[in-house]
Amino acid sequence: MFGHHHPLTRKTGPAKIAWGLSLPQILALLAGGYLSFRLAQVTPALPFDNFVFAHLHHLLPLGAVALVAFARHGKTGLNYAVYLCYAAAYRLRRRGYVWRR
Repeated sequence: MFGHHHPLTRKTGPAKIAWGLSLPQILALLAGGYLSFRLAQVTPALPFDNFVFAHLHHLLPLGAVALVAFARHGKTGLNYAVYLCYAAAYRLRRRGYVWRR
């Protein structure tokens, strides 16, 4: 219509704070690092001579959090943290059943 201007909205992405990471990614990595640190305090090292192989299992929480924070679901393109939240909301939704005779 003449005289009506509809500017396109600007598509904004997550703000990069440090090292090209957004705030949720930094918080997720900090949480994974804390969980790895606590796991290293509780569990002993594995019986290997090599230091890296002996303590590799201590990095499992950090790796799992990094996978959830950075990896993307193939079909939807969402990262796994958002995808898991949507999947949980879908599974826990309130269902209304319609009964017919």
